[in-house]
Amino acid sequence: MQLKRTLILCALLAASVSVVSAESYFGVKGIFRTNLGSELADNNGFKNVTMVGGGGSVYAGFNFLFFLGLHTELGFTANNGAKGEIQGQEVGLRFSTIDIPICLTARVPIGPVHVMAMIGPNFSFPVGDVKGVLFDNQSPGSITSKCIVGILGGAEAGLALGPGSLVLGVRYLSDLQDFKVEGVKALVRRSFDVTLGYEFRF
Repeated sequence: MQLKRTLILCALLAASVSVVSAESYFGVKGIFRTNLGSELADNNGFKNVTMVGGGGSVYAGFNFLFFLGLHTELGFTANNGAKGEIQGQEVGLRFSTIDIPICLTARVPIGPVHVMAMIGPNFSFPVGDVKGVLFDNQSPGSITSKCIVGILGGAEAGLALGPGSLVLGVRYLSDLQDFKVEGVKALVRRSFDVTLGYEFRF
């Protein structure tokens, strides 16, 4: 019984030390976005054309329990949306968002290089006006969605360079909800991102 208690105390102490001594990091990154799979909702015959957007973010995270960790960002991306043709007419929507992903990560260091996989929910908040043209030259109106929840997954590779690391990443974002314009479903966003950033660890 005494041995069991000792083992439990040792395990709790190890977990506490692991959390207290967790490696943390923060950085900035640029985002290049292609809205590859985005499509207008409830529009049969929509032929999608890739829309390019981008932005940037500041991010931070920490590792705990060996190689597992948490990662979050505060980012801004412009030119989200979709464009293409319906029955020969050019249509599309574009808008900007503030994005906050919160991801579980798995990081493996290999000498001066580290590789990290991530997955978790993404929360997007539309800002500004929506632009574009809908079918029959209708004006898109205003986005009424306040927060759109999606799932974000990807991987990054970092190389020690100077006081920090240069980090290159790829990731895929798929929204689980429609963007609504004037209360009507208007767009389902799916995008592929390439990111480049610089981070510091401590």
